[in-house]
Amino acid sequence: MIDDLGMTQVRDIIDLYEARIAELNKKLSHAETQSDKALAIRDLEQQAKGVESLRFPTMLRKMWAGGEIQEWLSDCAEGLREQAKALQEQDK
Repeated sequence: MIDDLGMTQVRDIIDLYEARIAELNKKLSHAETQSDKALAIRDLEQQAKGVESLRFPTMLRKMWAGGEIQEWLSDCAEGLREQAKALQEQDK
C-alpha cells in the first residue's frame, strides 16, 4: 500500500511525464504543420510552372487576342507563386 508521501511522488512523476508528452505532441504537431506547408508551397510552385507552360493555340487567335490570354496565364502563374511566397513568409 502506498502512503500519502508515496502517492504524492507518483502523482509528481505522472505530471512530469504528462508534461513531457504534451511537449512532444506540440513539437510533432509543429513538424507536421511545417511538412504540410512545405508540400503546399511545392504544389503551388508546380501549378505555377504548369500554367506558365501553357501556350495560347494559334487557331484560337481569330476569336481572342493571344497576347491577352498569354498575359492572363502569366498572371495566374504569378498569383500561385505569390501564394507560395505568402506561405513561406508566415514562418518568418
